[in-house]
Amino acid sequence: MERKKLIALGLTGGAFTLASISGASVFADETANAATNLTEAQPAPTAQAADGLAKAGQVDGGISVETDKTALADSVKAAQDAGVTVVKEADTDAGKTTSANETAQKQEEIAKDYQAQAETIKKATDDYTAAKAKHEETVKNNQADYDKKKSAYDAAKAQYDKDKAQYDQDLTAYHKDKAQYDQDLAAYNRAKTQYDQDIITYKAAKAKYDQDLAVYKTAKAKYDQDLAVYKTAKAKYDQDLAAYTIAKNKYDQDLAAYTIAKNKYDQDLAAYNRAKAQYDKDKAQYDQDLAAYNTAKAQYDKDKAQYDQDLAAYNRAKAQYDQDKAQYDQDLAAYNMAKAQYDQELIAYEAAKSKYDQDLIAYEKALKEAQAKRNEDGYLVKPAAQTLLYKTEPNAVLTLDPSAKAYSKDELNRAVQSWGISGDALDKYNLLMSWRSNDTKVLLKKDVPLKVTYTNLQNSTFEGKKISKVVYTYTLKETPVNAGELPAFLVKDPTETIWFPDFNGQVRINLAAQFYDEDGQLLDVTDSLVSFASLNSTTNSSEFVTNFNGEYIQISGSSITPHADGSARADGSNENKADGSRFSQDEWDGSNSPNKWYGAIVGQAKGNEVSFDIGSNNRGLVWFAFDSDIKAVGVPLKPVAPTAPTEPVAPTAPTEPVAPTAPTEPVAPTAPTEPEAPTAPTEPVAPTAPTEPEAPTAPTEPVAPTAPTEPVAPTAPTEPVAPIEPLAPERAVDPEPPVAPTVHYHYSVLYEQPPVKKTVMNTDGADLDKALVNKGSVVTFTLTADSLPAHRQLTKQFQIRDSLPSGYQLDLTATKEANKGFDVAYNSVSHTVIFTAGDQILAQLNADLSSSVTPAAPVLIGIVTNDRAVYVNNFHLNVNNTYSIYSQPVRVSTPQDPVKPIKHNTNKDGLIIDGQTVTAGSVNYYRLLWDLDQYKGIKASKDEIAKGFYYVDDFPEEALTVNEKDIRLIDSKGQAVQGVTSHIYQSLSQAPAEVQNFLRAAGISPKGAFQVFIPKDMETFYQTYVLTGNSITIIDPMTVKMEMGQTGGQFENRAYQIDFGNGYATDVVVNNVPKPDPKQPNPSDPKQVKPKNPLPTSAVSHNKTAYRPIQASVSTPSLPKTGEKDNLILTVAGVVTMVTAGFGFIRLTKKEN
Repeated sequence: MERKKLIALGLTGGAFTLASISGASVFADETANAATNLTEAQPAPTAQAADGLAKAGQVDGGISVETDKTALADSVKAAQDAGVTVVKEADTDAGKTTSANETAQKQEEIAKDYQAQAETIKKATDDYTAAKAKHEETVKNNQADYDKKKSAYDAAKAQYDKDKAQYDQDLTAYHKDKAQYDQDLAAYNRAKTQYDQDIITYKAAKAKYDQDLAVYKTAKAKYDQDLAVYKTAKAKYDQDLAAYTIAKNKYDQDLAAYTIAKNKYDQDLAAYNRAKAQYDKDKAQYDQDLAAYNTAKAQYDKDKAQYDQDLAAYNRAKAQYDQDKAQYDQDLAAYNMAKAQYDQELIAYEAAKSKYDQDLIAYEKALKEAQAKRNEDGYLVKPAAQTLLYKTEPNAVLTLDPSAKAYSKDELNRAVQSWGISGDALDKYNLLMSWRSNDTKVLLKKDVPLKVTYTNLQNSTFEGKKISKVVYTYTLKETPVNAGELPAFLVKDPTETIWFPDFNGQVRINLAAQFYDEDGQLLDVTDSLVSFASLNSTTNSSEFVTNFNGEYIQISGSSITPHADGSARADGSNENKADGSRFSQDEWDGSNSPNKWYGAIVGQAKGNEVSFDIGSNNRGLVWFAFDSDIKAVGVPLKPVAPTAPTEPVAPTAPTEPVAPTAPTEPVAPTAPTEPEAPTAPTEPVAPTAPTEPEAPTAPTEPVAPTAPTEPVAPTAPTEPVAPIEPLAPERAVDPEPPVAPTVHYHYSVLYEQPPVKKTVMNTDGADLDKALVNKGSVVTFTLTADSLPAHRQLTKQFQIRDSLPSGYQLDLTATKEANKGFDVAYNSVSHTVIFTAGDQILAQLNADLSSSVTPAAPVLIGIVTNDRAVYVNNFHLNVNNTYSIYSQPVRVSTPQDPVKPIKHNTNKDGLIIDGQTVTAGSVNYYRLLWDLDQYKGIKASKDEIAKGFYYVDDFPEEALTVNEKDIRLIDSKGQAVQGVTSHIYQSLSQAPAEVQNFLRAAGISPKGAFQVFIPKDMETFYQTYVLTGNSITIIDPMTVKMEMGQTGGQFENRAYQIDFGNGYATDVVVNNVPKPDPKQPNPSDPKQVKPKNPLPTSAVSHNKTAYRPIQASVSTPSLPKTGEKDNLILTVAGVVTMVTAGFGFIRLTKKEN
């Protein structure tokens, strides 16, 4: 249960809320409209206007007021300069004031605090400065003693440094020479070692060379001998090779011919061998096949007899198979369809199962976290999971039980008015009607159940099952209305539920909810969670739930707690911090607020019905929404495991019988033919090639080795001796310096919240707040802010935003002209005006910041353009984006009772003959109601009165003649009307310009001749009849022209009243004149004319309608005296005489709707 928006709830103290200042708006489709100009109905309030009115009296921040802190700042600066550790603490909140006197008192307290802080800081600074001076003296003496010893040390040290520099130079040279020596010595040692090795190698190589040289000389002599022998053998070889070449060529030719013959022989022999082997094989197979044939032939004869038997059995089995196969094919088709459906369902199931597994892990994790954090703000003290999804159903269809009645706006209004509700309570009801007129409107009666059914639900489930229907049963338990009834507005979306007024008293309504699944079965919603949220409470008003048939689960940190009496509510205020609330209302009471749990509790359902009482005490207007949108933190939605589909079973195919195979009669084998073998060719003999002699190899002469060169050793350098360094003197240890003290200071922040006020006046300067004005009136709003305080900060922004009431037509040019110092911006979409102070006004505000200053007050100039309208308005002031305040609203209304002039045609007996037949020469007694009762108590300026009051009858001059001498006017008290004259004009173009102007301004265009009733003195008429709501009845006799009796035919006319320049039309009255027929009764005999409907003497009922506004301006006419017929000659005595004589005079009145 939640109020989805913060709408018009009553506030405590001086706050003037939206619920207490608005009235009803009428929408264009509700009733017919009699207006001829400015015909539109008042539109619904803009969202910006509704938001501003809901925040009426709301104040945030303030204007910072400075207190002289020079002495404290100087002491802080001196302490910092002295080295004292200075810590600036957070500014102290000195509160908010609303007047200069209160601000001065607060500043005096702050100044005393600043002085005390300055004295404390000064003492700490002085003590620390003295300690530092003593410490510095001791340090100075220690330094002088040390400086003396240091001078002697410096002289010795200078000599040492000189000697040390020379030593370092010599040592560097030594190290350089030593390094070079070490490098040269190592190179020498390596060269010497290599030399020793090389000399040994050389000597060995020299000995070997001598031996190799002796061997070479012997081998060289042997080589020379072998070379001579080789040359002789080589010449013999060349001769033998020539002879061999000739013989070899002949052999190659013979071998080629042999190879060809041999290849053919090999091929023929291979073919023969293959043929012979095949023959041997075929012969053996033939012998074997012949024996097998004889056996097979005997078996064939036997098998053929068996085959004939098997074929007969097969034919019988095949017939049964064909029958089984047809059934199988049918079963298989059904299976395939079921299997395809199963496959799809299985895919969906596996996806759902995967999501369920993930959701289950997240759910278990969330449940553990909720358990661990159950004592933290916003978490359920008893962790629970949600199984109900019921948050929004915008497309639901609402159906009332046949025993319940849905009320129209007028019916419900009449019921409420009959209870005697008035003042602020009635204003709140009217506002609710203007906002929720499209909802289903009912009257709850005490202890009488009212059942409402919602179908076409599309978004709601319980444990994964779709909810198709919900049934609400409302039972009124408590109402401040003596009649035991209460109006209620049922919202189309069941999750937005119900609106109702509590008429500033206590209301309690039981709501019992039942949920149904798709099969129409009632669901057991045990353990599901429902939300009881946005339960506001102040020091003198509250919202609560009670008599819940489940279990309350509290939210940690929430202001809503269960009570022993079965209710769940806040103890004290949960809207205002000043009244003890932890948060202000705007910090938690919003659908997107992170702290929305602060005004909520959770209900855990039991059974198949959720039942509880909705409670309100002095809250004004109440919106309760019943849903599952839990406001606690970390409440997981319990996942529902999907159900796996059942796989269909495939049918078993019948086994087709196998037809027997007829035996094949064997064929007798054919004997093979043996092949003939080929003859082999003779191979030629190859010649022998001569052997080539081998040439001898010459020996290689050895090379003599080279002797190595011995290296020379390097000379070592001499190392220098280092000087001795003198010892430095030691300085006496200084005492520890004093520790800088730490001092703290703070500044105080003081804000003043200057009040604002909105006033509304007409052009005469009269106060119009809560007043009744006429449509088209000029209404001026003045937006006043109180003086800005002295010692304030620089004003960089001073901005006023006013979201105008719908139907108020702003004169932007006049408004800008009247507010020269402001930048005036108008947004036509949101109907909002923003006044931003320009440089000139800001300069005035900042001219002397040490003194208070009163800002200029902008004004809004415009007109109200709707009948039956209520114009509620406040404004918002913003200073430097640090001070924000909404003014209390003002209210101006146009008459709520519709203006409805009435016209009827009657005979001389006073019976209504509208629509009936009349005869030529007869007199029609038209009775016209000049409807003025709705103007009682109205406030009109001289300019509005000067627009005039007129009554116009657009009669058909071709059919009727006005009997001017018999015209009568009488007021609602039965008194003759004084000071009104009658004028007849043959056409609009022949009428005076002033008459044409007021008719044109009122949107009225007579068709031909017309009659106008005009007061002689508009001010007197206004005071006597309009201001007192004294309606006037006009008896306007007219004779049917004789010419109509010759032609017959229909004629019609209607009338108009014009008040304050606004026109309103009567219904059209139609009558018919027949053409005389000698065979018919004489229609001129009044005894033969029977009117259908007599006019009741009590009232004439008519409906009131809404209309949309258009702008019109009417000037005051100064009418000529030509054609006037002063009805003052019609004395009261004459009227009384006519009435008593049976004239049938009837006073027309309106029946209230």
